[in-house]
Order: sequence, then C-alpha cells, then structure tokens
Amino acid sequence: MSDEEGTPRPPSRTTRGRARPSMGGSGLFGATPAPPKPTSSPSNIEDSTSTSPPSDAAETPLPTPSNEMDAAIVHLEKQNTELRSALSATTTDLVASTNAPVPPIVGEGYVLSAHALSSIIRTGRLMHLDGLVRTGTGAITMLNPESPGIVHMTREGATLSLLNEHAILSAPLGVDAPSDAPLTHNLLYVLLAQQSLNNPGRAAAILSDSPFSVAASKNPDAFVLDAEKTGIGRVAIIDDGPDNQIIQEIGEAFRDIGGNAMVVRGRFVLGFGLDVESAMRAISTLEANMQRHVLH
Repeated sequence: MSDEEGTPRPPSRTTRGRARPSMGGSGLFGATPAPPKPTSSPSNIEDSTSTSPPSDAAETPLPTPSNEMDAAIVHLEKQNTELRSALSATTTDLVASTNAPVPPIVGEGYVLSAHALSSIIRTGRLMHLDGLVRTGTGAITMLNPESPGIVHMTREGATLSLLNEHAILSAPLGVDAPSDAPLTHNLLYVLLAQQSLNNPGRAAAILSDSPFSVAASKNPDAFVLDAEKTGIGRVAIIDDGPDNQIIQEIGEAFRDIGGNAMVVRGRFVLGFGLDVESAMRAISTLEANMQRHVLH
C-alpha cells in the first residue's frame, strides 16, 4: 500500500455542509451491519388502529339546524297539547256553570220559573263573552210570561257574567221601580210596553255598551244605520237628551222604522224582542257588523 493509501483523507462535505466520514476511518467494512428496523405494513397499521383503546371522553356532536328545528317542533307540539287541555277544561267549567240548576223566584202574585231565570243568567254571560258589556254595565229586563204586568230586571251595577237569583229584581210594570233598579229603567219599560202590544206577556229589552255600534252612531247627520251594514235591517239612531225626549223618539222609531235595536247616539244600544235570547242576538249581530264596518 502506498503512502497515499495509508494516509487518511479528510472528510468530504455534503451539499448541506455536514461532514461525511471517509470510508477508510469509518470502520464500515469491518463492522457488523445493524439489523434493519421493522416497517409497519398496512395490515399492522389497521390492527393498531383497531386495537387502540377508546378515549375516556366521547366527543359531543355539534348541534345542526335540523336538530334545532326538530327540538322546536317538539316544544311547540307540547305547548299546543297543554293549551288544548286548558281550553277543554275551561269550556267544561263554563258549560257546567251555565247549566247549573237555579231555583225559581217566587214573589207576591208571581213566579219566575227556573227556566226563565236560567235564560237571563245565560244571556248575561254570553253578552260579556261577546264584548257587549263591561263589568258593572248593561241591563237585562223581561216580562214574566206567566204573570202579565210583572217585569224582572238586573240590579244597577250588576256584573252580567256573574248573575244569580239575588241579582234579579221584580216589580209591576208602570209603577215606581225599586231603588236599585237600572238607571235607564224608564227607557227599558217603554221598550217592553211597545214590544208587548202585539205579543201580550212576551217582551224583553236589553241595554249594552256595544262600543263599535256606538262609534258608528257618532255622525251627527246620520239618523239611521243602513240595513246593508247592520245585518238586522235599518237601525234608528236616537239623539241623547232627557229621558222624556228619548222616550218620545223611541216611540217614533218604533212607528217609522221598527226593527229589533236602536242606538242612543254616543251612549249605548237598546235591543228588544220576544225573549232575552232574541234581544241579545239582535245587538250581538249589530255589534259584529259594526265592528267590521268601523275597522275597515
């Protein structure tokens, strides 16, 4: 071996600037090669993946719009069921209270049957439900169908939705009314007398707030509500004033217009018929039609 071969060469440089050991001084030829590192095959990777222990905390899925919509639908269905149940219970209670038996009213020379008293009580509740009166307003009167000349009426300030036999007054028609009779009893007496002229012993008259009907009467130049707007034919509008003036105009309206209702301008509505149901039906129909007319 020559001197050149015996002299170790300086290490060469790689492109990255790292020293590469020379073949002569590395001992690579005499060293036992290191065993190769085992490489993982795809099957080993799958096995390791499949056998890896699960994590302690499972990941919570994020809410999606569809999940939120489903939850909202379920919540609304639950609320709808609860409202239906409450409405059903309320309706049952109302029907039960409306159909509750009441005793007849027995006085000197007359008897107001339980059926007739129930009609007054039921009419008062329906008037309140229809928004025809407020608490403590309105009045219901009727002639006793079996005792001519006796009028039955609600007390002044009575709540029509809470009527019972104690809220009903009775007195002969045409004489001084009881001290707690409705303030407008004179007008109601005239209506009863006019209505019973052709139907002896059968007459009822009702006074109601009827706000939309009263609002429709505010035009000072109008004296009749048109038949196509009222649903019950022509309705007379009577100017407000002293009782004597109103009573005179009621008589004129009966003669010239007729019908089943009148409006005292800016104050209240008077409905009348053969019984309390027909009188209430007249003012209820009028109010419903006047509401549509006023709002539109």
